[in-house]
Amino acid sequence: AARGTRFDQAQSAVPLTGPSHATLFTGTYPPVHGVRDNVRFAIDPAVTTLAERLRRAGYETGAFVASFPVAAAFGFGRGFDTFDEGLHPSAELGGVAERPANEVADAAITWLSARENRPFFAWVHFFDPHQPYHPPAPYRDRFTAPYDGEVAFADSQLGRVLEALRSAHRENDTIVVVLSDHGEGLGDHGESAHGLLLYESTLHVPLVLAGPGVPAGLVVHERVGTVDVLPTVMRLAGHPTPTGLAGRDLGTALKGRALRSQPLYAESLYGRLNCRWAALRAWTDGDWKLVEGKGASLFDLAQDPGELQDRAGEDSERHGTFSQALHRAVNAMAPGGDRARARPIGAAEAVALR
Repeated sequence: AARGTRFDQAQSAVPLTGPSHATLFTGTYPPVHGVRDNVRFAIDPAVTTLAERLRRAGYETGAFVASFPVAAAFGFGRGFDTFDEGLHPSAELGGVAERPANEVADAAITWLSARENRPFFAWVHFFDPHQPYHPPAPYRDRFTAPYDGEVAFADSQLGRVLEALRSAHRENDTIVVVLSDHGEGLGDHGESAHGLLLYESTLHVPLVLAGPGVPAGLVVHERVGTVDVLPTVMRLAGHPTPTGLAGRDLGTALKGRALRSQPLYAESLYGRLNCRWAALRAWTDGDWKLVEGKGASLFDLAQDPGELQDRAGEDSERHGTFSQALHRAVNAMAPGGDRARARPIGAAEAVALR
């Protein structure tokens, strides 16, 4: 962050790994790219990914992933020359099919060291700050909360990757984007993990850009989304900003100017798809946020960042305006109706899930 720009009000589109990464890599929201939950959905073949765009532009592309929800089987391998999964059941991690950040960093560093001066795009995916929380030593001993230990461990492995760039003298010609796919509830509003609710505890994520074309030490306070990353990266890399995307190029903010105002959409269909509860959708415009499910809640994030005071009843005009805008947006993204139909699970995927 010290050598780049930090966006302190960045928002994920979905508090789930698979759908959130699909938004990140397509610059579109879930009703368009089609990934509405982990594992049972795949990126729509009609939607172009960032890796596909950059490979067409002459980049070597490599992905190094740490968990099953972003496996190649769900469309995340599209556009990558190298897709390194290497997932394995871990007794220490409760049998989850994933791998720790040090294994991901090892694979990424090996690949990066062979790139020499050729242009590349690397996706390095860490999963560690994630239930169940089992940080390795010495992080399990340094922190009272295991979650904090996992964050620190992942940060240390990110440091290894960045040091590899420095050692290869690629730091000054490499654009680095560091962000999370979602947050963690940690008990906020009664949610221990993530995926079900749409509070800022699981939607608000870190976002840092560094490298050529990015000013050092800048902090941007305007609200942005992970949906904005693809068009921003394309422009920073010297390529045309794709049209027809929900995301916008954040280059204006990098120049110290005000961003074009744009509302942000978020959703969680987890309750609808898994528990027969209502789907949740959110519409954030400026400092105000509407969350709609069976009912509706309206929050003033500037005055009530903890989202403890529902203003929907007392501000019926704003509630109505936001609700209409949200419904128009969903209808525009899914003009035939937002059905969110899951794909069948294949035999190999069933084995991995078990």
